[in-house]
Amino acid sequence: GAFEGEKALIDHCAEHDHKLYMFEPNPKRAKELYEHVQDCPRIFVVQKAVSNFDGQAVFHIANHDDCSSLSDFDDRANETWVHEWHPYESFHMVADIDVDVVRLDSFMVANDIRHVDLIEVDAQGEDLKVAESLGDEIVNVREIQIEIGVHHSPLYKTVFSKTDAIEFFEIRGFVPHISWRQS
Repeated sequence: GAFEGEKALIDHCAEHDHKLYMFEPNPKRAKELYEHVQDCPRIFVVQKAVSNFDGQAVFHIANHDDCSSLSDFDDRANETWVHEWHPYESFHMVADIDVDVVRLDSFMVANDIRHVDLIEVDAQGEDLKVAESLGDEIVNVREIQIEIGVHHSPLYKTVFSKTDAIEFFEIRGFVPHISWRQS
């Protein structure tokens, strides 16, 4: 989700009159985003989750809400992710809410979007499902950035590998451009 938004991207889009759609299912974060961009007529906050289906789902709000997701934490997350050097002392969900879920291809058709320069995905373990949601519309997307978990133990129950992601994109004519490891 868009969470707090990326200030540099928002400012760039506002300055150059680009359209920007930010998906954020957490109502608190969506409201904050909307208040931040309400004077930007071509920047839209969409209070929905994105996945590979249209409908509704349970969205899990985490104790650190930047970790909120359609997926729950892996059963061993606190054993494998909490360390003395990690900024978070625990991982647990504090609330479940029902949210609307949209596929990106459905959204593109409904909003007459014919070309997308960049899709940045940070969907907390659901990133490949977001890319899958493009369906046949993926040919109208120039660049896609996703996060891939490479830790020996997943943070979320939903797991896809780097190999899965590379294969998915290569089959669709994409080539890796940049890869960096986030600590």
